Amino acid sequence: MGALRERNSAAEISTIALGIGVLFLVTPVRLVWARAEVGWGVAFGVWLGLVGLAVWCARATRREMRERPER
Repeated sequence: MGALRERNSAAEISTIALGIGVLFLVTPVRLVWARAEVGWGVAFGVWLGLVGLAVWCARATRREMRERPER
């Protein structure tokens, strides 16, 4: 059995972020935050959260590239 990793890989983080993005933008969950009664702040928060997830994915990919041994 392999050793436990300290961090998630960039691919795993990106897959999770994609799933969360699809959940908030495509599924009926969108109807919870994309209503006129909710106000613009909630929609702005959802988009800001998705941008934050993209930044998290980019940082994870950059970290993996730095830690990869030279060939």
